[in-house]
Amino acid sequence: MENKLIREGRFGPPKCWKTGAVVSTYPRPLLTLEVDKNGLDVINEPIVELTPEELIMSVKLPRSELPPLSFVDISKLSRNDLPMDLNMPPNAEGWPGFHKVAKTLITSCPYRTVVIDSFTSLQKLLYGYIVSTSPAQLADARKWAFTIGQKVDQVISAFAMLPNTHVVFIFHEDQEKNELTSEINTNPMLYSKLRLYTGGILSQFFYQKMEGGKAVLYTQATGFVKGIGARWPDLMNRPKITPPTFNEIYGKDVK
Repeated sequence: MENKLIREGRFGPPKCWKTGAVVSTYPRPLLTLEVDKNGLDVINEPIVELTPEELIMSVKLPRSELPPLSFVDISKLSRNDLPMDLNMPPNAEGWPGFHKVAKTLITSCPYRTVVIDSFTSLQKLLYGYIVSTSPAQLADARKWAFTIGQKVDQVISAFAMLPNTHVVFIFHEDQEKNELTSEINTNPMLYSKLRLYTGGILSQFFYQKMEGGKAVLYTQATGFVKGIGARWPDLMNRPKITPPTFNEIYGKDVK
C-alpha cells in the first residue's frame, strides 16, 4: 500500500477536531487551503501563511525546502459586509481567487499532503459568484444548487488527480429526514445530489464526532451515517471506531 495515495473525505459536526486531527498528524510538508475563517486556530504548531503569489513561488521549490505546515487563507476572499436588503451579497473575487490557487497546485504540487477545509465555506464563495455573474439562476434553486454541486465535484476530481500527493477534503454534516419513511440520514453538507454519492468518488470516506469528550472516527457505517468506509482492502479490516489521527487510521501502510 506504500505507493497508494490518500483521497480522503472526512465529515462531521463542527468543533469535533476534524481540521486539527488532519493538519496536525498527516504527512508533511502539508498545505491547507483554509476556507473557514480562523479554522486553523486549533493548530498549536508553527504554520506559515502564504499569499497566492507566494504559493506560486513555493511550488517551484523541492519538497525538502518547504516548511512542515503552510496555508493559504482563502477565507480572506469572503464578503463580510452586512447589506440592508435580504439578498446574498455578490462576490466576484472569491471563487476566482480559490480557482487561481487550485490551478497553481494542479499545475505543480511539491507538497506531500493538501487539505481543503471546508467545502461548506467554499460553497458560499461559489454562491456569491453566481449572484455576481449569473443572477438569473437564483430564481430556481435547482439551477444554482446543481451548478454549485457540479463545480464542487470538479474541484474534488481535479485534486484527486494530484500525483505524489495525499489529499483530504473536509466537510460539515447535514441531517435530512424522509417525510414518508421518517428515516434520518447524515450526509456531507453539500448542495444537489452530490452529497449522496461523494463517498463513492473517494478512496476513503470517514465520519468524525465527539464521544465522551474525545474525538473519534468511524470507518464503517453507524446509525444514521451510511456509505462510509475505505476502498483499500487493508483498511477495511481496521476497527470500526478509531482515533482520528494519521497513524491510527493508516498505520505503517502509507509511507
